[in-house]
Amino acid sequence: MKIAPFLLVLTACGLCACTPSAPKNTIEGQIDGLRAGDRIVLATGTLTQTSIPTDSVTVTQDGHFSLTTSATDTYARLLLVQEGETLDVNNNPSAGIFLEGYSQLHVQGDVQQWRYLKVSGGLYDLPQMRAINELADSAKAIQKQGHVLLDSLQRSQGKYDKNRLKILQDSALSFIRSANEIFDQCDPMERELVKNNPDLAYSAELLHYDYKTMKDFDRYDSAFRTLSPRVQASPAGKAVADYIAAVRATQVGNTAPDFALEDIDGQMLRLSDLRGQYVLLDFWGSWCGGCRASIPSLVALYDRLKDKNFEIVGIAVSEYNDSYWRKVVADEKMAWRHVNDSHSALGQEIQPAYAVMGVPTCFLIDPEGNIALKGYPWDILSQVKETVEKAHPDSGK
Repeated sequence: MKIAPFLLVLTACGLCACTPSAPKNTIEGQIDGLRAGDRIVLATGTLTQTSIPTDSVTVTQDGHFSLTTSATDTYARLLLVQEGETLDVNNNPSAGIFLEGYSQLHVQGDVQQWRYLKVSGGLYDLPQMRAINELADSAKAIQKQGHVLLDSLQRSQGKYDKNRLKILQDSALSFIRSANEIFDQCDPMERELVKNNPDLAYSAELLHYDYKTMKDFDRYDSAFRTLSPRVQASPAGKAVADYIAAVRATQVGNTAPDFALEDIDGQMLRLSDLRGQYVLLDFWGSWCGGCRASIPSLVALYDRLKDKNFEIVGIAVSEYNDSYWRKVVADEKMAWRHVNDSHSALGQEIQPAYAVMGVPTCFLIDPEGNIALKGYPWDILSQVKETVEKAHPDSGK
């Protein structure tokens, strides 16, 4: 499944005036509920990288802001920091935007639905984008219903019993899955855009999260090579190049990349310290419907194999609400070790080292520290069981 779909807006030199003496993108906002004293922060980075704040502006007129930035050819996030709040790039309301070349963008919306800001200007307005945008808008409307329900459940504070809570959570996740199915219909149109526009940095960003093409690694690598040198050198282009290198490094039979991170109990967990055991790395997220659906199978597997020199390490990705992550781990009785990749230092994230672009994804590491299996849990868990039980047929259950 896709990781957290986002709003993309494009700008392009040539669509409006841009000169060497004024290398800026201008973002004009008309936002209901925005108040003087609020702050708008632009944070740049690719979809799978930690965003770095680069520019900001304090609102001086209710309902309006104007922000300029020299950032270009990159994905970015517009963060809302209301007066009296502090900046937290992981938790402040955020809307995605793509800056290509230099242009003027316009955003409209409501502070209560910040993630669904409506953006216009630049390449976003070209006819070839309209069909994609119409589909994406219909998906966002459905996605919004799911997120609104999930947000209300997180604020319910024990209002519902466990069975009712599960029903409502399943309903919310159903909305999000339905939205993802519509987002998937945009894929072929986006691939055509990449094919026809090798000199757009946005083409690298589209390729960056093209999960279906990633399944055919040779085709994915070939698509990257058709991009211009300038685009390959853009932030998204570099991310794609790093992903391709990581895929090669994490082929079955290769040594698993080591990592060290404090676990959910505050103990340092280093993968290499688990050498001598079979270790299943489970990349997941509490926000991910497929991940949540796979938990019962993982619980059953762990109960069967935990006494057979076997361990699971849950690696939460894009998980910025620590209390909710911890609650899900406890509620679902996920009794193995857990780390939150959002706590990793910049440049030491586990997810990109394993070329994980969609969750849930699992890797079985053998006792010598080599990758024995990798794939979606529903594709490999039976093989995991067979592999471990063959190695330890007489121990445990």
